[in-house]
Amino acid sequence: MEKSTKKAIMMVDHNKKYSPDFFNHLPDKVLWFILSLLPIDEAVRTSILSKRWRSTPFTLILMSYPLTRLTSSPGSHLEFIFNLDKEKGVYRYNILCFTLMKKHVGNLTSCRFAHFPFIDVTACLSVLLEQEKGLKDLTLECQSIGTMSKPNLPIRFNTWNYLSALESFELVRYTLKYPSSFETLFRKLRTLKLKEIQIGDEIFNGILRSTSLENFTLLQSSGFTKIEIKSSSLKFLELNFLCVSHIEISTPNLKVLVLASLSCPAKNLVLGVQNLSEFHCYSNQQISTSSHVPKTHKLLEYWTGLLECKREKIFRNLSSLSIDLDLNNVREALSLSYLLRTSSCLQTLKIVIPLNVVHIKGFTGKDLEVDFIKYLITRSTRIKKITIICESSLDEANKLLSVNNASSKLFIQLMVDKRAT
Repeated sequence: MEKSTKKAIMMVDHNKKYSPDFFNHLPDKVLWFILSLLPIDEAVRTSILSKRWRSTPFTLILMSYPLTRLTSSPGSHLEFIFNLDKEKGVYRYNILCFTLMKKHVGNLTSCRFAHFPFIDVTACLSVLLEQEKGLKDLTLECQSIGTMSKPNLPIRFNTWNYLSALESFELVRYTLKYPSSFETLFRKLRTLKLKEIQIGDEIFNGILRSTSLENFTLLQSSGFTKIEIKSSSLKFLELNFLCVSHIEISTPNLKVLVLASLSCPAKNLVLGVQNLSEFHCYSNQQISTSSHVPKTHKLLEYWTGLLECKREKIFRNLSSLSIDLDLNNVREALSLSYLLRTSSCLQTLKIVIPLNVVHIKGFTGKDLEVDFIKYLITRSTRIKKITIICESSLDEANKLLSVNNASSKLFIQLMVDKRAT
């Protein structure tokens, strides 16, 4: 009798399809805060939004619009909102995003748009900028599709004035052709991040003339021939994976500087950063082999006065330093010694040494172990040999042989620990 009772209980639990919906009993403000942390497609699939969003004005502080889903039908998870054919799923999702923006009545402070190059999001952005006067943080990202060219920034000219209240602005994969009067257009902008941007010299110089900009990041961008940054407000600067003929940085209040994979002659990279406290410099973070990217020690030779004694002492207030050097090379070690002589305030020193050989023992094939080795294979450009000693079976380790190598000289050796078997 006891066995049959247990069996009956198990059958009831197994056939139970839905658990109690506790979220629907929460106050509106709590619900909208939870939803604001979700991407929009995840939010609309919840029973909360499907049952209550039409009749209740909702307030969010953050929205994320992954419009890259526009090319695929949202399928059954949107059938409770728009009962349309699957062929019209693209329009259904677009209407949903637009309707949610019009329905929003709160003080939205942060928003992110992600879309494909051939999707027009100009109308949605115009509504957003005109309606959300308190918007402080905006991210626009165009997804990369093969060799398709970067589209123009999807903002209409008559809505440019609404950007003047932004404090943080991030752009990914666009061609910038907006007015060059950047310093007057973005009067309150504190943080600007440009990644994979096509931009001309005139517009680029307008950006650098901004008197309010404190944090500036420029990654993998092109269209300009030289970089001249002269700003008293800038406190953080990152230049990464750029190809230019001349770089001059004159920022007396700059505190953090990151330079990585810059294709620029060492003698043409001039620094005027007397109050710098944190410095990161890497020559091979994203480019495995290139004669156009000067090594870190060559840059240090110019900056420390090893080659030119008239150079200013730019590292006298430096407290943290992170560089990639091979200390087995006498010349590279010498450049470091000269830097240390001029850095009397240095407290933290991090030296990134190129990884050549890795020996891993006790491999069991767990997810974190596999992910770690994949990271080494796909990111280490100079690694030559990885030896993996498995506890029992080579099944999981064999899958690593098909992973694309970042290093052309990599040799992977798989072994089984005989003592473990």
